[in-house]
Amino acid sequence: MTDDTNLDHAAQGGPLLRLVTLAVGSIEIILFVLLVHLVLQSADPDGLSGAERALLLAAPLVLLTLPGLLLAWLDRAPRTALTVVLLALPVTAGIWI
Repeated sequence: MTDDTNLDHAAQGGPLLRLVTLAVGSIEIILFVLLVHLVLQSADPDGLSGAERALLLAAPLVLLTLPGLLLAWLDRAPRTALTVVLLALPVTAGIWI
């Protein structure tokens, strides 16, 4: 009976999705840190200070990427974890525009 449950878990792509989620989430964290650093270095005359814009850009990291990484690290809901991590990029693009 345990072999059937292991096959079902493997068929859902649990370990592979977990690895992909951890890799994508780690790359996103690095990119977010670099982007926030660049935003803080630039002087934008559009009304928002660098710190305010950096806070807006860091929000998807805190609200989406980190919970997705935590789900992947704990090996819970691998599809949901990957979806949440991947949603951080469009949300950041929406904030940037």
